[in-house]
Amino acid sequence: MSRISPILANCILIIHVAFILFVVTGLPLVWIGVPRGWHWVRSVWFRRIHLAAIVAVMAESWFGIACPLTTWETYVRGTSAPGLAAGFIPYWLHRLFFYHFPLWMFGLSYTLFAFAVVFTYWRYPPRR
Repeated sequence: MSRISPILANCILIIHVAFILFVVTGLPLVWIGVPRGWHWVRSVWFRRIHLAAIVAVMAESWFGIACPLTTWETYVRGTSAPGLAAGFIPYWLHRLFFYHFPLWMFGLSYTLFAFAVVFTYWRYPPRR
């Protein structure tokens, strides 16, 4: 394994964690920001990208498609599971963000979350 592989794998992990944080925190930030008058939470770009992100995750779960970021990181690390033999920080990021539940639970949670995002998009529509 080249010396660049762990660096690339860690960069992929950082992007993945940032994506997860964007999807998960985006919705409560809209709920908090609308009554407080935060204009950016009604940004068309922010809301459309957020909606597209959760719909993509939901579609992956419905169609049994593995997350491309997880697949790519696993390949670059040359391991059978992401985060293994990766170092202290990647190990704990994986422990924090990746769980081992039945696949149907992920699909259900992504779908319910997507419905909450769609409802919020309808209830508090973005503004130009």
